[in-house]
Amino acid sequence: MNEITFWVPALPERALSANGGGRSRRDPWSLSEAKLSLGDVTYHAVLAAYAPNIPTITPPVVISVTLYVRHNTRNGDGLYRPKDPSNIGGDVLKPIIDYGLVRHGIIPDDDYLTVESVVLRVRHVQTLIEEGFSVSVRTFAPAPQTVDSGEANEVHYATQESEREEQA
Repeated sequence: MNEITFWVPALPERALSANGGGRSRRDPWSLSEAKLSLGDVTYHAVLAAYAPNIPTITPPVVISVTLYVRHNTRNGDGLYRPKDPSNIGGDVLKPIIDYGLVRHGIIPDDDYLTVESVVLRVRHVQTLIEEGFSVSVRTFAPAPQTVDSGEANEVHYATQESEREEQA
């Protein structure tokens, strides 16, 4: 299989915010608990979508993560709704990749030999029920390289030379 996509009907907790979120001195375990929670829902989303025959994707791969969020949030719900993709930091990505992809064997590892790139997106939705994130993993296929053999230039020059000879 060359591509899979699955939906996770949950959002990361605020503690995973790249802007500091719930990282407080009073609750040093909040970050660890939030990662575990996100990893757990991701793990179960893969099971729901593909069990018992969970596919594997041939490396190198491109991983796309798209968060669907309603930006008019309810204060105090503790969920993380970034407005820009650069705020989807490693604390959000790591549990998704480790628990959702590596743990299930969809990809063998999350190192640079396996993961070519990670694409991050944030999309706005109208209702809270639409919130969640999708994860897509596909085999990376580099664009074919065009090699100029020089034939076009040779033909072009030959044509110009022929035209000059005809004009003379």
